[in-house]
Amino acid sequence: MDWGAAGAGNVSVTAVHACGSAAPVNLPVTKYNVITSVASGNFNTPATWDCNCDPPDYSNIVVDSGHVVTMTANEIVNNLSIHATGILDNSTFRIDIYGNYAINGEHTGTGNTNSDRIYLYGDGTTIDGTGTISHPSRIRIWNNHKTILSTADIKRPTDGELYIQENIVVSNYGTFEQGGRMWGVNSTATWFNAENSILKFGDDLVIGNVTLNASGANNTVEYNRAGTQEIKIPTDNAYQNLILSGSGNKDLTSDIVVEGDLAISSVLNSNDNDIQLAGDWTNTGVFNEGTGQVVLVGASDQSLSNPVGETF
Repeated sequence: MDWGAAGAGNVSVTAVHACGSAAPVNLPVTKYNVITSVASGNFNTPATWDCNCDPPDYSNIVVDSGHVVTMTANEIVNNLSIHATGILDNSTFRIDIYGNYAINGEHTGTGNTNSDRIYLYGDGTTIDGTGTISHPSRIRIWNNHKTILSTADIKRPTDGELYIQENIVVSNYGTFEQGGRMWGVNSTATWFNAENSILKFGDDLVIGNVTLNASGANNTVEYNRAGTQEIKIPTDNAYQNLILSGSGNKDLTSDIVVEGDLAISSVLNSNDNDIQLAGDWTNTGVFNEGTGQVVLVGASDQSLSNPVGETF
């Protein structure tokens, strides 16, 4: 399909049946002018790009498959897309992204200071892709809400932090693995795990007062740190599905409600707090029950599974 020149347009979709046609559904689309890598090289080297130029600020940038593009200065871009097997290397510099951020390859870097971070700006922009953010420095979400799309499966296994500014909601509809700490200015910074989403967390959730809302239907939060982790108390004390994995202890700091399933393959210390469970209990690790209660409240059959027996 030839989309024509860059600009705003419309795609009209009409469902046709033997009984007739439905009213058309009109989908607004925007085609951007993009600058795409044609070879590996430095970001500011004209031969790296199909424009044969040093991309100006707020360009829409695509790092194509198989190319390694290395930054040699701070950069400001609009939309950024890293294709599968492509690599954008921040080196020791910062990138400011004002549009959508799609990582199907790898976004990496060598620094870990205030000057080499990934800053996400933009109004209602999206995060997508099935790649890896191996950059060890902080991702900072500066202004306006962000949406992680349902097609996303993003891995961030390093210790790099995720920082959410006040009054911002990050809505996760996909799968996001955060290896480092999550920070927030105050409780107006919110992570929302939406329907069928997955958040895998390998550090402290959350430093500061970020609100965790895990109310989306059938969403899952997994704590998988090798060291000790506190289980964050979410909105209304309620998780949907909760997974506790990794070799470290997982510590409850208050009563919680699990409206789906609870799976334990690490050590869960209740610290005398109660667990209200509506789904299945699977324990292949250790449950230190303390004096709290496990209350089974499912509206349908529930199963309890532990290969060596269970103590409540």
